Amino acid sequence: MNGMTGQAQAALISLHGQARSTADNFELERIDRALDEIVRLNGTDSYGRQVRSAMANAFKVMRHRREIAPPDTFGTAEPISPESMEAVIDLRSWLRDTRHITEQQRRLLTLLADDYDAEAIAALYRTPPQAVRQQISRARKAAHAAYDRDMGTV
Repeated sequence: MNGMTGQAQAALISLHGQARSTADNFELERIDRALDEIVRLNGTDSYGRQVRSAMANAFKVMRHRREIAPPDTFGTAEPISPESMEAVIDLRSWLRDTRHITEQQRRLLTLLADDYDAEAIAALYRTPPQAVRQQISRARKAAHAAYDRDMGTV
């Protein structure tokens, strides 16, 4: 990463971490596009801002792909709409940036945002599903409180 600003390097590291935690091809390609943008711009803005901006720009480029050929939707009645994906993007951005939840809660909630269920998370962490469900419940409660605190609604 020779010649890269420290903030751009941190953004690249953050995006690589996101790539390791997802198996969704659309999301992986989005991350790849975002990585290219971070390298090309080599910005000095905070890494969180660079990541959010690059991911949002990649989504703008790729959203029409979801409209034309939605992902496999086995067992669901409707394909995912771009509007609902924007809400998920905002949630992921907030999850990355909030200081009011623990790192473990952040990882767990990010997996949930990536459509992992309790059983898949339990298998990933080699933990009993009941324990994961309890952790999810606690993480959601903490996230609600953190969101209210971050948005100034408390």
